[in-house]
Amino acid sequence: MVHSKDKIEERIKDLIDNFPSYITRFKTNNPFSGPSEYFYIHKIISITKKGNYELVFTKEFIEYIYATLASWGMHRMGPENKGAKMNDFDSFQNCILSNKETILKLKDCRLEKVNIEEIKSELEELYLGFWPLMKSNSKLVASSKVMHFLLPHLIPSMDREYTMKFFGKNLPSIRSFEDKKNIEKELKIFLSTLLEMMNISHQVDCSKFIGDNFSPTIPKVIDNAIVSYIRKNKQ
Repeated sequence: MVHSKDKIEERIKDLIDNFPSYITRFKTNNPFSGPSEYFYIHKIISITKKGNYELVFTKEFIEYIYATLASWGMHRMGPENKGAKMNDFDSFQNCILSNKETILKLKDCRLEKVNIEEIKSELEELYLGFWPLMKSNSKLVASSKVMHFLLPHLIPSMDREYTMKFFGKNLPSIRSFEDKKNIEKELKIFLSTLLEMMNISHQVDCSKFIGDNFSPTIPKVIDNAIVSYIRKNKQ
């Protein structure tokens, strides 16, 4: 459902004004546990949050990304045209390695400090470069998650159930990489959502809510607050 601009602005104001309570609620009712938490916290964030990029491009670490993405619901068993489908591991690994230079250019950027316009070309290049990560055609959810795993201080994890719903956005239906018009729409949604989350980071001292578990960086803290908002308000 697409909400009016006023409705979205009202929602964002509510989130900002009541940010501590939404974070508290998330901690009390965290819906993510088991493998989704273990691989994320102990295998992914423990390395990239600290900037250990000499390990990031090893096969073992990319295997952790592959496993984490699957545990976050990005590979559904069944027919090719039913649900999210990750590509085979070799293609997945090659995709990340082929974008190493762009990833390293962005590794020191912080959501709450960066000027999105100054890194827009790198963000677009990485987003489109991550196209082969998935067999399924819509890329925003999986690509943003992998970007978050690799650049946890800059890119928030995004999804349909919480992020897109909160900001009132509908992802276009993409049939192939030749569908340039809808790919451009999806890329614009990614960039505009990133900008809106950056604006939230400017109005809330999110660093106060960083913790050891599912809130290791500012982008993830904002994501958690959004999850909590949607779950509480059932919108």
